This record gives sequence, C-alpha cells and structure tokens, in this order.
Amino acid sequence: MTTERFDDYLVAVEHCQTEHRDKLLNALEQLAITKAEISYTGGGDSGQVCEIETEPPFNKAALSQVHYTVLQPHYARDEQGGFYALKAFELSLWDALESFALNAVSCKHRGWEINDGGDGVLTIDVTDRHIHLAHCEYYTEATHYEHEL
Repeated sequence: MTTERFDDYLVAVEHCQTEHRDKLLNALEQLAITKAEISYTGGGDSGQVCEIETEPPFNKAALSQVHYTVLQPHYARDEQGGFYALKAFELSLWDALESFALNAVSCKHRGWEINDGGDGVLTIDVTDRHIHLAHCEYYTEATHYEHEL
C-alpha cells in the first residue's frame, strides 16, 4: 500500500472512529459496564489485542453475545482507480472493541506494530464518557563510536 493510500485509509478509519465512539459508549452503558480496558501489544509487523477487562467483571461475557454494526474502510476500485469506501460489518461487541482499540492506536501511532513494536491500554470510562489511550513504543538504541588508534 502506498503512503498516499495509507493516508486515505487513516482518514477513513478516523471517520469511522468518530462515528462509533458514542455508539460504543452507549452499548457498554446498556450492559451496565462502567469501564473497559483494552490492552494490546505488537512487534515484528504484527499487533493484536491481548485482553479486554470490564468493570464490573461479570458483564464481560456479554460482550461476545451482543452484536454490533460497525463501519470499516473497504478498498474498492472504479474507472478512476482505487479508493476507500465505508462498509458496514456486523461484529460482536467484543470484536468491535478490539477493532476500535487497534484503529485508535494506528491513527495516533502509525506503524506502531512494526519492528520493535509497542504496547498500551485503551481505557473507556463509560460513566464520564471519556476514552484515553496510553501507548509505549519500543525501539532499539544504538551508540556509535569511532576511535583513531
């Protein structure tokens, strides 16, 4: 994917994130979930959600049972070339939260999963209707020395 296309993709993802923010908060509120923490990790060109924790914890199981419609960028082609269109997908609320978290980190920290990678936690405070992303990027440091002997 070219940089220009990837930039178009990120614009489409950010639009989807904006569309789904309130819907996700409302869906969690309907399940009486007051907080959700989605932890993720990645490196070597791969990234994934590790865990989703909820408060109260006993409502966590409901995330897989409730279905939710999300918009996602979908690459399409026409006579003028390729473009990203928004397409609706039905996912479990669990999968929608995973998608929301990974899209959020990709928008804010492009390429976070490449090379040494990174990890973090997306915290959704349903009561305050606040979403916070805490992200850590990993990198290999090198120190170069030259000496005349």
